[in-house]
Amino acid sequence: MVREWQVEAARRVSVVLHNAKGPLHPSDSNEQRDGEIEEAVSLAASVVDQLLDLDVDVELITHTDRVPFGRGPGHRWRILTVLALLDFVDHAPLSALDDVSGARRILVTRDGEGDPATQAYDRVFEVGAKAAA
Repeated sequence: MVREWQVEAARRVSVVLHNAKGPLHPSDSNEQRDGEIEEAVSLAASVVDQLLDLDVDVELITHTDRVPFGRGPGHRWRILTVLALLDFVDHAPLSALDDVSGARRILVTRDGEGDPATQAYDRVFEVGAKAAA
């Protein structure tokens, strides 16, 4: 029974994009932050694309939008459209996205360093200058 759940969980993945602008780091400019935001969206789109190519059920969760689990070309289009039109919020805690359950969880964030909420994810992708340090 446990193995069955593990296989099912591996076939369902929640891609969580922390779409909060967050504060500027002391060495950042608005342009750099905007570039990091675009990079995070692009990375989330790539992760979704690869998972759907593997025939995995994928859902997208952001602070402003949610696309439920699905697969196939139509689902890919829905998620990519949401990502293309995504609005970013000024500030929102990562913990606000913690209502995900029953699936593997992948987090894409611009600024999650040191946030204990990142430990709840199976995989974390962080973009930006601080992530590379």
